[in-house]
Amino acid sequence: MADQQDQESPKNELRVGKLSSVGRQLGFIHKLLVESEEYDYVIMRGAGGAIPKVVQIADICWRKIKGLSSHNEITTLSEEFTTKDGETRERNIIMMKVTLYKQPPENHNELVGY
Repeated sequence: MADQQDQESPKNELRVGKLSSVGRQLGFIHKLLVESEEYDYVIMRGAGGAIPKVVQIADICWRKIKGLSSHNEITTLSEEFTTKDGETRERNIIMMKVTLYKQPPENHNELVGY
């Protein structure tokens, strides 16, 4: 998992946290999809307690930016950790990924959750 965190995310990817500011996230998405011609889509990711925030931001975007379409994915991340007693345990974290598109992707019929 450390390798995943060390990789630099693309400029059109948004990692939403539980305490993320909705206004800032909306401003960032508006800047990428409406003001800029550089990107045709934005990816939002959130895990655990941040999932409701991802849904809230996506819902506001659908209402504010006309013509958006989305693709939603829910996955589970497995993470091993060591307890204070020295036991190694595994925990599962649910992660949600929402991709907002200006135009429907060419393969939208093949996408599950579109």
